[in-house]
Amino acid sequence: MKIMRRVFSLLISLTFCQPVIASLILDQEHWTEDVSAWARISDGATFGRSQTFTVGLGGFLGSVDVQHTQTGEFTMARILATSDGTPIGGSNGSVVLATSSIVNKVGDVFTFDFSENFLPVSAGDVLALELFGIPNASWVGRNIPAGTGSAGYAGGDSFFFNTRFGIPDWEPGSFDQNFRTYIIPAPVSLALFVLGLALVVVQRRQYSSGFPHAASNTTTQ
Repeated sequence: MKIMRRVFSLLISLTFCQPVIASLILDQEHWTEDVSAWARISDGATFGRSQTFTVGLGGFLGSVDVQHTQTGEFTMARILATSDGTPIGGSNGSVVLATSSIVNKVGDVFTFDFSENFLPVSAGDVLALELFGIPNASWVGRNIPAGTGSAGYAGGDSFFFNTRFGIPDWEPGSFDQNFRTYIIPAPVSLALFVLGLALVVVQRRQYSSGFPHAASNTTTQ
C-alpha cells in the first residue's frame, strides 16, 4: 500500500502540475487552402489511398483530422507501418498499427480518435494514414509533382494501389492529402507506464505473500 500511495502521488503531480500535458497538441499537418486535387479513398479490396507523415513529437497518437469534398462519407481510418518512406503492403495486406472509426464531423472535416489504441510514437517515425469510405467519398489534397513530398510539413507523400490497373503495391501519387495529426505528449505516457508497473509489482507481492500461506494450509491437512 505504501508503494501505491507513492505511485498515485507521482501520477497526481504529473497530471495536475502540468495541465497542458493532458491536452492534444498539434504535431504535423498538411492543410493547404490551395485545394487543387481530390482523390477517391480505399475500398478495402481493389483500390487504396494513404498519406505518409513524419512524427514530430513523442507520446501517443491521439487523433487525426482529414478533409473531404462534401460528397460521400469517410467511415474508418488506419495507421500503417512504412519502410523507407513507403507504406508496407498494399492489396495483399498492409501492416496496420491502429484503427479508428469517426468520432466527430464538423462541416467537411472528419476527426478520427486513435487514443484507445495507445499507439506510442517517437519524433522521426514515418507512418501512413489510410482512409476508407462509402462510394464517391473523396479526400481533399493539393497537386504536387509525384513523389516529391514536403509540402509545408516534415515530409510526406500520397500513395495508392489499384489492382484493376495492375498496381498491387503502394505507389507514390501526384498530390498530398489534407490532414492534421495530434499527439498526447510523453509525460502522460510516462504516468500510464508507472501506473502499469506499480500494478504489476503489487500483484507479484500479493502472490508471493499468499503462496506460502496456501502451502502451509495444504501441509496441515
